[in-house]
Amino acid sequence: MNQDLEDQVEEFCVLKVKDVLKTGFKGKEDPMVTLTANNMLKQTKASSGIIWNSLKEVEGPELETILRDFPVPSFLIPFAKHFPASSSSLLEQDRTFFPWLDTQPPNSVLYVSFGSMVQVDEKDFLEIAHGLVDSKQPFLWAVRPGFVKGSAWLELLPDGFLGETGRVVKWAPQQEVLAHEATGGFWTHNGWNSTLESICEGVAMICSPIWGDQVLNARCVSEGLGVGVHLEYEWQREKIANAIRRVMVDDLDIRERARVLKDKVDVSLAKGHINPMLQLANILYSKGFSITILHTNFNSFYTSNYPHFTFRHVLDNDPKDANLSKLASKGIGDLLSGIMLLNQCSAAGFHQELNQMLIASKEPIVCLITDALWYFTQSVADGLNLPRLVLRTSSLFCVLVYASIPVLDDQGYFNQLRLSGRGTRFEHESVDLDLRNFISPIEESNSKKVENIESVRNLEERVSELPVLKAKDVLKMRIKGQGDPTAKLLANMLKQTKASSGIIWNSFKELEESELQKIHQDFPIPSFLIGPFHKYFPATLSSLQEPDRSSITWLDRQAPNSVLYISFGSAAQLEEQEFLEVAHGLATSNQPFLWVMRPGLVKGSEWLEMLPNGFLDEVGERGHIVKWAPQHEVLAHQATGAFWTHNGWNSTLESICEGVPMICSPFWGDQPLDARYVSDVLKVGVYLEDGWARDEIASAIRRVLVDEEREDIRERARCLKEKVNVSQTTLGPD
Repeated sequence: MNQDLEDQVEEFCVLKVKDVLKTGFKGKEDPMVTLTANNMLKQTKASSGIIWNSLKEVEGPELETILRDFPVPSFLIPFAKHFPASSSSLLEQDRTFFPWLDTQPPNSVLYVSFGSMVQVDEKDFLEIAHGLVDSKQPFLWAVRPGFVKGSAWLELLPDGFLGETGRVVKWAPQQEVLAHEATGGFWTHNGWNSTLESICEGVAMICSPIWGDQVLNARCVSEGLGVGVHLEYEWQREKIANAIRRVMVDDLDIRERARVLKDKVDVSLAKGHINPMLQLANILYSKGFSITILHTNFNSFYTSNYPHFTFRHVLDNDPKDANLSKLASKGIGDLLSGIMLLNQCSAAGFHQELNQMLIASKEPIVCLITDALWYFTQSVADGLNLPRLVLRTSSLFCVLVYASIPVLDDQGYFNQLRLSGRGTRFEHESVDLDLRNFISPIEESNSKKVENIESVRNLEERVSELPVLKAKDVLKMRIKGQGDPTAKLLANMLKQTKASSGIIWNSFKELEESELQKIHQDFPIPSFLIGPFHKYFPATLSSLQEPDRSSITWLDRQAPNSVLYISFGSAAQLEEQEFLEVAHGLATSNQPFLWVMRPGLVKGSEWLEMLPNGFLDEVGERGHIVKWAPQHEVLAHQATGAFWTHNGWNSTLESICEGVPMICSPFWGDQPLDARYVSDVLKVGVYLEDGWARDEIASAIRRVLVDEEREDIRERARCLKEKVNVSQTTLGPD
């Protein structure tokens, strides 16, 4: 059957017929096909598992197919994001171009490299050179010796080619180049390593594959992911110049999709509670302790940032473990399922590995410190006669509320959530039922049934057991009662915390003094309040994106205490209507603002396309929008007068430490509790507690920035900041 070369392949609709031909395979009898299908794939299926240099966020549909066709665990680990290659270069890397690259505008330079093996004819080489010149775009070109057949290096370049527009080197440190802010595009042969490195840095591609899987990667990049332009035909200068201009100048959608994909990669690698733990480790190291970090393979990170620590993989080292297979198939994104699974299944393995460490260690191991959520570690520590300290990354107030869930349930505060059918986050995630059951059951007799509750409470009434809270704050936790999976998780966490040798808090006594007294009553173990951690050792892994430093330049031009800084964290999402209300509220307030609008903040939107018509023109220089900002610096800047926040504990604590009043718009979990504490106890914020309405938003902004009330709020925030400074001066992490 004859097929047109441009036809789509029915079985793989992302491919064209010509892509199949370019792989070089000649049919089922081809020796390479025999090697691949009959040997490699067959024996791979017989193995204990497959490690992929890839990510679920890049190849989600393909992973689903793999899991059906290959009955072994799959482990997706983007190697370059964890351990950047330092010795993979075939040639010595030329770093002399970096001063030139540093002088180029952001996203302006095309990086050109066709890998370590590709060769081109003289004619093709000249077409590439002329195409680069004709594009009129800055470029950095890695031309390794031997790249051009019959040429030693650059002698075949056209006369007058070399100039200020571009730089030519023999070899470049590719990952550094792709991560550089001046790099706006990558012309590549689409070897998988190069393709993945470009994806991880959010750099759009021009695709010129030569053979084998490069052709398939190129089509995936251009058609599947939409983050590149495929030069599908021979090297022609006009088409080359057009492709360069398309990626670098004309088609901004390609570049934006590349940035959005990078964000997904970064989110998949986000470290949950890892930053406070690493900050605590740095504090302890500064006091003379030797630190060993135990972490799963799924939670690897750049160890080069912490040369003073020892790192050791634990728990998920056995590919034959059936539970690990379940976790691997779901990926690390399903956070709650992963927490449940590891708590249920890891005690025996962790006991064995920790015991081996105790035996092998030349120095005595004096303590095990774990995140409170890993409650299974308490039984392991007890079995090895090893003290366990718990790190709790939320406020003390939140823990007191969590401990009150049974009482709140008995009093019917979760009743309205049950009746409304609004569920917990488990009902919006793909969580297996058997994973839900991994949490130890709570006696049904302890949980009130909906039908036994006579009335639904007024949402505005105060909670008698916790008068700081209103009934609606309890509902916003999205817990249905003691039988809820999240409630069970928290109950087990608290039970094993009480069995530990003590709790370390990322807080300070002057902030939560009354709560500390209650904690001492309810938790008969020592409490160590040595926060705020970030004041001692700022996190080096906390940014999910590269911060846009234009925010600081813009702030430098604003009056003191005049700017509203807006950021809702790294995970929250808004509906389109909510987003529009935020925008209209900002416009109506007539106050300067710096808005962190990360890609994905608005459901169904890539970035700014849902802003109201004329919004940017209306606010003009009064507003500045970025994808991510250096939050510590922004909050410490003299121009910042208030912070509109989701009230994650880290953000809340950072705002308190800099004496910045808050507007509170929490989303879930402990955020509503933090928001109520900020507004009603500390009185350093205004709580937007009834949703998103432009008039209320504008009013809240004026309250913290303009109205007479602002002086009282700002003074209380300033006094609280002074308490932070005093707590560090007099106490410190001793």
